[in-house]
Formats: sequence, structure tokens, C-alpha cells
Amino acid sequence: ILHVLGDLLGSAAAIAAALIILATGWTPIDPILSVLVSLLILSTAWSLMREAAHVLLEGVPASLDRDVIAKDIEGAVKGVREVHHMHVWSLDGTSNMATLHACLNDGVDPHIAVSAIKKRLATKHG
Repeated sequence: ILHVLGDLLGSAAAIAAALIILATGWTPIDPILSVLVSLLILSTAWSLMREAAHVLLEGVPASLDRDVIAKDIEGAVKGVREVHHMHVWSLDGTSNMATLHACLNDGVDPHIAVSAIKKRLATKHG
């Protein structure tokens, strides 16, 4: 929809500039309106570009806190002694991924712990 609005504003500005130039002969109105339309489009596109760059650079989603997630896993998953070296990123702005190193207590089956951690991450932290 941003393309459509940009085209609409560009066309309206061109028509307005043409009418003003015809009526007054003041030609600087054309670049002035062009710059204003460009700034308007850029301001609306800025947040979209920032979000896309954050996803492409694999930034931590704003809604997630790695420290909170690590403490939650340590407290909720039996046998997990410590969670560290955690990386969380978004694949597409809605689907999140995480990698982490979990230190387990002696005698804990690592396969069961990994399954429990995955389940906790999926149900509690999305």
C-alpha cells in the first residue's frame, strides 16, 4: 500500500506544482513538493526498513529477554543447572529461534532435558 500512496502523492504533487507554475510562474514549487513527498514516503518507510534490517541482521526480538528465558529454563526444567551462551533471533518477524548451552546435573538424561527445554521454550516463550 506504501507504493500506491507514494504514487498518489507524487501524482497529486506534480499536478499541484503544474497548476501553481501555470498560475504564478513560480518554478521552485516543483522540487519543493518533490522533496516533501519524498520525506513523507521515507518517514513512513523508515520503521519498515528498520524492522527488516533487525530481522536480516538476526537481532534479538524486542519482546524477548534472554536473561529471563535462561532463568525460567533453569527454574522450570528439572535437571538444568545453568543456561548460558544463549542466542535468540527472529526468522521472519514472527517466528523465533534460539540456541543455548544448558549445563545439566549429574545423572540427567540429556535427551529428556532437551525435549523439556524445547517444550518450555515453545509453550512459555513462543
